[in-house]
Amino acid sequence: MSPLARQYQFTRRARIGDKKGNLNMWSWVEDRVLDESQYEMRKRKYGRFVYLFKFSLINDSYDSVQGLVFGYLIPLFLVACLIAYHSVCYLLTVTSAYKIGRIDVALASVHSISLAVFVSSTLATYFVYERGIFDIEQLYKERLYNYKHDLPPPEPTFFEKVVDFFIENGIVLGVLSLFTGVYIVSPLMDLRFWQVDCLQENINFCIALPMYHPYKSDEGWRFYLSVGVQSFFGIYRICLFFSVQITMTLWSQHVVEELSLLQESLRNFERRTEMEYFVRTGRKVGGNGLMHRNKEYAESAKFCLYENVKHHQNILSYFNKTNSILALPSFLAYMTGTITMGIAMVKILTLEGDSTIGVQFAYVIVLSSEILFMVMISAVGEYITSMAEEVFTYVSQMRIDLYDTEFRRDLLIFMSGTINPIALSSSKFNKCNHEALGNVFNAAYSCYNVTKASSMN
Repeated sequence: MSPLARQYQFTRRARIGDKKGNLNMWSWVEDRVLDESQYEMRKRKYGRFVYLFKFSLINDSYDSVQGLVFGYLIPLFLVACLIAYHSVCYLLTVTSAYKIGRIDVALASVHSISLAVFVSSTLATYFVYERGIFDIEQLYKERLYNYKHDLPPPEPTFFEKVVDFFIENGIVLGVLSLFTGVYIVSPLMDLRFWQVDCLQENINFCIALPMYHPYKSDEGWRFYLSVGVQSFFGIYRICLFFSVQITMTLWSQHVVEELSLLQESLRNFERRTEMEYFVRTGRKVGGNGLMHRNKEYAESAKFCLYENVKHHQNILSYFNKTNSILALPSFLAYMTGTITMGIAMVKILTLEGDSTIGVQFAYVIVLSSEILFMVMISAVGEYITSMAEEVFTYVSQMRIDLYDTEFRRDLLIFMSGTINPIALSSSKFNKCNHEALGNVFNAAYSCYNVTKASSMN
């Protein structure tokens, strides 16, 4: 990391052991506790979303050991147990549904298992990379480089305005719509809560999402317990889903803003050089066109180029931090979206069988939300790549012939550093862009064709 990037790095209290220097559990817990300034920093940068992050357990924003233990660590353990329980139950649902010929329920359970994998992997990623997340949050919403000669900030692009509107207005509406549609409206459309015979092979068909239970779950308090646990886990998954989308969008949007600022500084490179030349000499640039050969002017140009290089390095450092954390959730989002689209097409486009209007309605809602998630990831990734390519374009169009040999060498080095545009990764081999989204659609349609062919046989 460059020295200028290091000055922004977030430093936490280093408590690594007891008096003898040995690691212990209590010191590890204390190391995750925030002091007052760190806690206020998170609240200031995330606003009301900090409470959504707390509920989703992807952000342990607590300023006391008691709050961290009872508000984060114990709930995290309970959610892990809940994920394990639901995963086993949905695996048993798959086998039991296949026995009674309910392929649609089996496919829906496969989708629920993929969501459980997404939730558990995301929680593990945010837990393990906790320190890296703090580094990102310290840099988030902060200038990654302060230019000596500040220029007016560039106007927000249409893309940035759309992202801001979505984050400010779409999150609460999305959570409520998704939960209400899947867990309330869909069962009511099928009158599922009032069925007489609920159990088939221990699968309860009277609850929102038919599911195997290791106990008799169709009567008394056991029925209400099953409904309550499934509903809680459902709203938790939805909140986690939106929390990941928010962090992914906000952190990536900051990259876009910094790339836009870098472009603006490159567009005004000559103007910045003239301002630096005036500071150094007290003279304004003449209009004879020979100033580029002037030694002081050349030094001013090198200084301005150095600022751009440092800014670009800091952007790369920030981006690499975010990309290392978001790569796995992005990959799992694409994978889950592919499975969801394939299953949804089977359930929506296949009219025969026991699939009902309520079930189809639920999958339309789920399909729409996951497609929107993948579209957002792909759009942000594509936009970051295009912005990085524009940086290379600006650098390559600079008049290299007007300056001395040393400036030309530095400019070529800078150009070589920008020739490979940065790109969000969904794994080590895939990128988040429109091509990846197209591959998801193709894979989902192939899944539909295979399932359709097997059902016909």
